[in-house]
Amino acid sequence: METAQGLTPYRAFRVSWTAYLGRAIKFAIIAAIVSGIYYLVAQTRPAIDWLKGWLWESVAQKIPFGTIEGYLTPQVLEIALLVYIALIAFGVILLIYRFYWLRRVVLYTNEDGVWLSRGLLHRKKGIKWDDIDSASFQSFSLSWVLQTYTVTVAHKLTENSGIVQKSIFRGKAAVSHINKLHAEYIKTQQPV
Repeated sequence: METAQGLTPYRAFRVSWTAYLGRAIKFAIIAAIVSGIYYLVAQTRPAIDWLKGWLWESVAQKIPFGTIEGYLTPQVLEIALLVYIALIAFGVILLIYRFYWLRRVVLYTNEDGVWLSRGLLHRKKGIKWDDIDSASFQSFSLSWVLQTYTVTVAHKLTENSGIVQKSIFRGKAAVSHINKLHAEYIKTQQPV
């Protein structure tokens, strides 16, 4: 298919910035929880009082060798710091990986059909024009402001082999584009 100007009508759509923001917020919440736990452990007296209040006196007294104070030695606090640093470093690496993974998500059309490529190894999932039932979008409360939608391309023969991708930027335009190309394909394939 080519237009009158010789340009191909096929397009590609990427993930919206809201997907990145969601991952960053999740990371910030988890980092805050881990930091809070480390702070409680590093501040030995408040941590002991908090643990005693949280675990109740009966549970705290069942710990062998006396009280909890004996377990929070400088060596234990050093290990706690190393675990804290390792958890935060792992979280940062995971966040970078997820950002890179999201950057590789592309919903695109070509002469064969509609395809979704994602991940580090460009795993592709697609539906040929013959097998497409329709494309649709699902919105949430702020979709029209953020221009991000969940795009679904349904397979006409099976329910589970369709394409579903959240947070597609201008997903409404993507659905319109896919349905328009599909209608053109059907017109050209009709026997005369």
